[in-house]
Amino acid sequence: MQCYNCKTAIPDGSIYCPRCGARFAVPPPSVQYVQYVQYQTPQYQFPPVPLKSRSAYVILAILFGGLGIHNFYAGRGGCGVTQLLLSLFTCGLCTLPMYIWALFEALIVSRDGLGREMKPMSIVAMIFAVLLFFTIFILPWLMLLFLAIIGAILD
Repeated sequence: MQCYNCKTAIPDGSIYCPRCGARFAVPPPSVQYVQYVQYQTPQYQFPPVPLKSRSAYVILAILFGGLGIHNFYAGRGGCGVTQLLLSLFTCGLCTLPMYIWALFEALIVSRDGLGREMKPMSIVAMIFAVLLFFTIFILPWLMLLFLAIIGAILD
């Protein structure tokens, strides 16, 4: 081999020219076979997320439906934020429509925010939800109607 700078003969395997000190490219190594090991990503076992309870969803919808709390419970944050902001920014004027919306959701929605089926309602929870709904929404109107009838009779 010969130096490209000073044209001096260089022994094989040298990296520098003994006369001018020019550096040479390292000769390519002889062919080596490298065995590649395929890397496998570890499979993590995350604990399963428990299913949401439909009973809790319905009861939250009855109690706090105007604020959208039941949707936050179910993982449906978009609907929850919408109901909450509409109730708060309208100073309560949209609370009644939000409750109607929540009651329809309580009857219709059966999946959580991840699309998984909720745990079914037990009979006891269903009876409790119906009684709670009756006590909060129907009974006050019946009492007002009764008082109006009594007032009309006494006049």
